Amino acid sequence: MHLSMLPVAAILLLSFDQTISRNTCSNNYAVIPSSEPTVCMSIDHYKSLFGQEGDPVLVKGEKGEKGLPGPTGPPGMNGTQGPTGPKGNEGTKGEAIQGQKGAMGPVGIKGETGIQGLTGLQGIQGLKGLKGDDGLPGPKGSKVYCDMDTDGGGWTVFQRRQDGSVDFYRNWHDYKKGFGNINGEFWLGLDYIHWLLSLSKSGNELRVDLGDEQGNRRYAKYSTFSVGDESTKYILGVSGYSGNATDSLSYHNGMKFSTRDQDNDGHGCVYQWHGAWWYRACYKSNLNGRHDGTKDGIRWNTWKHEPLTFSDMKFRSK
Repeated sequence: MHLSMLPVAAILLLSFDQTISRNTCSNNYAVIPSSEPTVCMSIDHYKSLFGQEGDPVLVKGEKGEKGLPGPTGPPGMNGTQGPTGPKGNEGTKGEAIQGQKGAMGPVGIKGETGIQGLTGLQGIQGLKGLKGDDGLPGPKGSKVYCDMDTDGGGWTVFQRRQDGSVDFYRNWHDYKKGFGNINGEFWLGLDYIHWLLSLSKSGNELRVDLGDEQGNRRYAKYSTFSVGDESTKYILGVSGYSGNATDSLSYHNGMKFSTRDQDNDGHGCVYQWHGAWWYRACYKSNLNGRHDGTKDGIRWNTWKHEPLTFSDMKFRSK
């Protein structure tokens, strides 16, 4: 049947299929015989128009040009997690191999012979009474600490503060007789200090070494130093300052010693500052104060207004 013989409705239906050359009809498409141009349509569409008479011509068309790529589809959903694999076999335990002993190192050089330590001082004998007096019962059998290194050596140390291990807020008896550990913190005792000072016929000098928390060091030296006996309340005599700590002790010259049970300056300084010293309403120095970093602490005010961590008081004969 020629295309011109088709009804208008068929022509309209045909227009929805493909009108291409005979050689390009796809599989399963029918071609209308003797039509120019060739018309391709589905087999079902062909039979609806022309009935079952005759078989449609099936023509396999040539492969068309590659179409444009379609848009990328959305990503697929994650697959479910696979089952846990079986546990692997345990590895073979490694064999410990002991290393060979190293060769002996060379023999070290023999060190120099050390300096022989100082022989401890023999116990000090009691002082025989003078001019009919009974005299002091010298500290028989007591030991003193000698500083043989500082400023030419020969110093007898009578006070040291360094770590707060000893309580210095004590009574009159303790300060009279002494307390502490001679290899650490200690107070030699006012009786012994007075007695040792009295042994020198040429007088004595005093040195005070000081230190703060930052490791700074200072010293004060006095060319004259004395301490009276108990009848004077161990009155202080000190003068002739030199050094780099500035002078915080001459202010106390001529003052009596005070402890927590004997306030001999009359101003209550010993109770206010929790120490024991030659207070003078109240102080410029307070080396027997508390070792706790507070305002009651170890003080040498002309150098620092902050508490110190170290003090060392010593004398020697001139």
